[in-house]
Order: sequence, then C-alpha cells, then structure tokens
Amino acid sequence: MIDAPVDAYATTAAAAMPPQFSYSRDGSRSKACAACRFQNQKCKKDCLLAPFFPASEDSKFQKARHLFGVSKMQKILKGLLPEQRAVGMATMIYEAEVHAAHPNTRCLDIWYESSYSYG
Repeated sequence: MIDAPVDAYATTAAAAMPPQFSYSRDGSRSKACAACRFQNQKCKKDCLLAPFFPASEDSKFQKARHLFGVSKMQKILKGLLPEQRAVGMATMIYEAEVHAAHPNTRCLDIWYESSYSYG
C-alpha cells in the first residue's frame, strides 16, 4: 500500500467550522472578516467568505483575492451546496497559495514532482 502524503487542506476543510462572532443589533459582526474589511463593508451574518477568512488571516485572503477576485469566489461558493463550500474554498486557497509560491510555473512543478515520485 502506498503511503501518500495527506493534504492538510483536504483533511481540515470538511471539519471547518465558522469562527464564533458576536453580532450587533443590525445583524453585522463586531469584527469584520478579511473580505469585508477589504471592501470596507460591515460583515453580515450571511457573509459567504467570513468562515474561511477571519480578520486574522488577511494574507491568505489577499492571495486568494489576487488569483480569483472577491466576486468570483462568492459566485463559486453560491453554486455549491453548503456542505461542499468548505472543500471548495480549501481548494481555492490551496491553488492561490501554490500560485503565490510558484508564480511562473504555478502547479506544474507539483504535478511534475508527483508524477515521478511513484515510479
């Protein structure tokens, strides 16, 4: 049996729980997520990106925003079932981090390394 490396995003994405926020009277969060802070908005209860980009993880959001854009990420998440959103966003975050780490070759280096590691 081959012991393949476990992807950290895939294992934690299914169990991803939204962080606990306190809400004000108008339904907005007291501390805006990184996406709402970028857009200078109040973070609402139904913010799609808040569970994945809390205010403390701004650099992760900036990488994903640079590759996909805020509206594209929201559009992708709206097209998924609620139970699929954690895995979908984990995939986008992984892709954005690979793109940031290898801006010229992107994921081709990873594909090349993995195709020759089993042979």
